[in-house]
Amino acid sequence: MTEQVIHGLDKAVKTMKKGEHALITIQPEYAFGSSESQQELAVVPANSTVYYEVEMVSFMKEKESWEMNTPEKIEAAGKKKEEGNALFKAGKYERASKRYENAVRFIDYDSSFSDEAKKQA
Repeated sequence: MTEQVIHGLDKAVKTMKKGEHALITIQPEYAFGSSESQQELAVVPANSTVYYEVEMVSFMKEKESWEMNTPEKIEAAGKKKEEGNALFKAGKYERASKRYENAVRFIDYDSSFSDEAKKQA
């Protein structure tokens, strides 16, 4: 898995409604940080503030854990864990930690999981 969206943009679009237009300013710590970043159409210099114009055309909301059956929860927890691993390998430890916490939430408070199933997830 490769990270598709910078942290600041990810946070900003979560607050948007369908059909909304926004001009988003993202500080370096929520964009590409202190490293130069090679993008498809340009190189973003280190410590750059970046700007996006975004239109929220549509979105799909993830199911809540209480809406999922056990196999879906195990799959969702596994995906969050994989995302966390990729972020960790990229040195994005805080974001990785959040993914791991989200993975645990899928199974931690569900009494239908045996201890063995929790280990599997």
